[in-house]
Amino acid sequence: LLRQAIDLDPGFGLAHASLSYVRAGQYEEGWADDPEAALSEALSEAKQAVALDGSDGYAHASLAYVLLRYREFDRAQNEVDIALKLNPNHVNIIMTAGWVSIVNCNPEQAIELIKRAFRLNPLMGSWQQWTLGQAYLDARRHRDALESFAKVMEPPTDLFLEAAVCHAHLGELDSALTNLRTYLERAKKELVLFPGDDPVAWRTFLLRYWTRRRMEFTDHFLEGARKAGLNV
Repeated sequence: LLRQAIDLDPGFGLAHASLSYVRAGQYEEGWADDPEAALSEALSEAKQAVALDGSDGYAHASLAYVLLRYREFDRAQNEVDIALKLNPNHVNIIMTAGWVSIVNCNPEQAIELIKRAFRLNPLMGSWQQWTLGQAYLDARRHRDALESFAKVMEPPTDLFLEAAVCHAHLGELDSALTNLRTYLERAKKELVLFPGDDPVAWRTFLLRYWTRRRMEFTDHFLEGARKAGLNV
């Protein structure tokens, strides 16, 4: 539908920005047949959105989101700062700012931003609870993370891996293994390239999925996955 909207109106910046988010998410989640092509298109669409309307905060936020995948952490922060200045009360922009803070290894700042988004829109959905849980995980507040994850309706596959990591770090290995098994069963059906029993492939996948500016945050996630029983 987004491509149809762009075909009908190439100057529709919101459609370009939204397509950028979608393609970047497909790259991140392992859903793209050609991950690099998906990421390249995400960057192109975000840049086009900004070029069409530099006063659109959502366009700048979409560019910030994609730049994180290229490890352009400072540029991502700059773009989301511009987005917030243009529209400080746009909930999706605030959530993107929270995600930029997570990836830039400022989880406590991310928690405050996400809570601000909830105050602006108390009816926000499961995606926001999931993101809050991810911020708690990086802050090593594993019990808080699990409480946030428990509020997610129809939890996505990756949430079960993150829950496994949290339980493992809390020493709750039975719960960790249960969540890991659920994750693996579902991921095998969803991932275009399922790593199977290959620890190198798992590490490559998780380094892309849990991208962080500082490696100790990614290592914390990988350590929890190992404790849970993932061969990585």
